[in-house]
Amino acid sequence: MALNALNEDEPAVDPRDVALLPAGREALPVLVELYNQMLAAHGDSMAADAICEKLGKGLDAGQRATLFRHARRTVGFVVWADLGDHVFIRNFLIDEDLRRQGLGRTLFERFRTECLAPGTPLRLEASADHALRFWEAMGFAAWSTGMRLDPPQEPAR
Repeated sequence: MALNALNEDEPAVDPRDVALLPAGREALPVLVELYNQMLAAHGDSMAADAICEKLGKGLDAGQRATLFRHARRTVGFVVWADLGDHVFIRNFLIDEDLRRQGLGRTLFERFRTECLAPGTPLRLEASADHALRFWEAMGFAAWSTGMRLDPPQEPAR
């Protein structure tokens, strides 16, 4: 099978052939599909309508989405917010079947150079080990400590 190809019938994904396209609410179905794929790959789940509502509220509040399109297929996306003094990366996803081949690294670098002003500071939050390793390999460093306190769970009856 060719590098970055899902099956024999699909062409390999050459990052130079991937289009970076601005997207809005019309892209929610594909954003939800990829988001749900990511959750499932890590043993988590969320109802599609809840994902759609979460991402839709962000887009309505001024967040932006950029799709990574190859041929007729979305291979990933980034949801981000320009906060003036920096850009906050809300979500960055590459199709699960195309990971660990350098595509994410290359597409993120293309996003930085093609969609953002040179020298724009970036911030993001990551907690999963695989995400931390990816972002550290991309040159990101820890800048804050996130903490939370969950309410006690009631025992099942």
